[in-house]
Amino acid sequence: MLEGFKTADRAFSKAAEKHRDAYRFGQVSDAEVIEAAGVKFPATVVYKKFDEGKAEYPSSSLSTVTLEGISEWLKYVDTPLMDEVSGSNYLDGKLQPPLLSFQSW
Repeated sequence: MLEGFKTADRAFSKAAEKHRDAYRFGQVSDAEVIEAAGVKFPATVVYKKFDEGKAEYPSSSLSTVTLEGISEWLKYVDTPLMDEVSGSNYLDGKLQPPLLSFQSW
């Protein structure tokens, strides 16, 4: 189990270094803080201001956490499920056709 923690910690640290200009990263090991956040330890969580407000990294075990996995997951969870199409986001690559919906009243 300790090796799984080391693997996940290395992957998280590498992801934090790679994506530090786009995201803020932090690590918490205090049991009270983890409990107050409503997270089951161990976990990697993204807090966001849209959709459900947070997303947990989908990993079945700590030893399967990788830099590539975290990077792809960050791109996915950084994209709102529903978003208004405008000139500011039309060509930024974050609109995903399967998740795009238009409504007219």
